[in-house]
Amino acid sequence: MYKLSPLKELQSLHPKKFPKYISNLEIETFLNQNKARIDSENFKELKDYFLKEQKLSRTIFAKWETENKDLFLYKESIQKQKREYPLQNEFEDLLKIRKYSPRTIKSYTNTLKIINENLRKNWDTDLLNASLEDFKEYFKYLSIEKNTSNSGIRIARFSIEYYRNEIALKPIRLDFVYGIQKEEHTPTIFSLNEVHKLLQSITNLKHKMMISLLYSSGLRLISNQKSNTGKDRPLTSRSIENVLQRMQ
Repeated sequence: MYKLSPLKELQSLHPKKFPKYISNLEIETFLNQNKARIDSENFKELKDYFLKEQKLSRTIFAKWETENKDLFLYKESIQKQKREYPLQNEFEDLLKIRKYSPRTIKSYTNTLKIINENLRKNWDTDLLNASLEDFKEYFKYLSIEKNTSNSGIRIARFSIEYYRNEIALKPIRLDFVYGIQKEEHTPTIFSLNEVHKLLQSITNLKHKMMISLLYSSGLRLISNQKSNTGKDRPLTSRSIENVLQRMQ
């Protein structure tokens, strides 16, 4: 069963005082009582909630962080070990053989490291041995506790299934994650006046031509970067200006 984060637990202990009226002493007492499970990640979540989100001054965080610096370093080394999972190299090799991009490989492997660490910390299991029920609890944690985006949940689901079915040979199907609702996203669109101001502010002619090409053609950035512009015939300032004039 998932354990409450320190932030949520502190809130449940002091529901009437939290967060505005809870004292430094009460926070310090809670941190000391839960020192065994406080790490740099959940400590930062707690500190940022008070100092950045709620704009509440709490001196105890700087004091406690300084006093427990060595403890944080030790726990970070332990967490690094917990992130490593069995057959990690084999998983990466299979992705390379199947021509996945370096960016995708990095995304999937990092995702599995985070999942493995969370499973060990909160469910006393790991990627290789987690049951279907463990994964249901984990995805509930992602959706509700962490408010993970739909794309993040899909990446986690694919990474787990790919690893368990293709590498570990311990098949699992996470059917409960399929059919997740798509997030509504309203694209940000510049007005013609804003586009004109943007282009006028660019002093580098080459950059100006690339951005003008992106805007006028609808090319993705990666397609623009991979274009052969300038390789067959070197571009001069005059030739770039001619291109820009024709694009206007």
